[in-house]
Amino acid sequence: MGWSAALATVGWVAVRYLSRAKMNRQMLRTVARERGGEVVRAQWCGGFTAHFQGLSEEVHIWLSPVPHGRHAALQLHVPWSTDGRWLSLAPRGALSRLALWNRRSGRIVRELDYRLGTSHSSWARRLIGGGVTTRLQQINALQKGGGSELWLANGRLSLTFCVPAGATERLRQLVDNGLELADQLGLQDRGDIQMMGPVPDAEDDPKDCPVCREALAGRVVFCRACGTPHHRDCWRYVGKCSMFGCTGTRTRGRWNWLRRRPV
Repeated sequence: MGWSAALATVGWVAVRYLSRAKMNRQMLRTVARERGGEVVRAQWCGGFTAHFQGLSEEVHIWLSPVPHGRHAALQLHVPWSTDGRWLSLAPRGALSRLALWNRRSGRIVRELDYRLGTSHSSWARRLIGGGVTTRLQQINALQKGGGSELWLANGRLSLTFCVPAGATERLRQLVDNGLELADQLGLQDRGDIQMMGPVPDAEDDPKDCPVCREALAGRVVFCRACGTPHHRDCWRYVGKCSMFGCTGTRTRGRWNWLRRRPV
């Protein structure tokens, strides 16, 4: 009796999984065909990955199903250099909060309300300006309370967004908004966004103190929130972190900058 129940349960799960995978494949094939997508990888039970290209040769998005579940996930990759700085954006509601990660520990340093703790202020302004935030809000609105995630790390932008199986119209809107978002970020010249790569200046150079703009030397303290180095005297004068978007008021240690700098 026990074996019969177990086999029946396994069979029911297998049939349910395969039926959901079939629904995902049909929905993705329909959207890919209508939006000019190309199937680049196929699996007999895991669905396939569809590739879409935007207005620029550098703009691509990949659409693939979640392996275990009744959702389809859109993975958006944009070749946008972050110079090794890691930033995670977690949409909540209408993309209202940002999370700054420590790339050494892989943990969240702190969560912020529409603030960016990054040493490239011009790069941060591009992300939240030029219509990019509007597109992200429109994409997040299609989710209707789900678990969408936006990751910006290692020089690329990745957006994972779940759509219920059978919601073909929402998936069409998702692809359209995804391509528009990719074009906003990936085109070399598009409105307010000049995608020629971040131009380092005194404000963006991590080797300079963000307060006095002079080279870091001697006694240096680091912001506990974002890790930006400051001259100890400059920190004491200002009383807080001077990096764009960071509200840190505490330091995490003092080191001799000359000993820590790479040769």
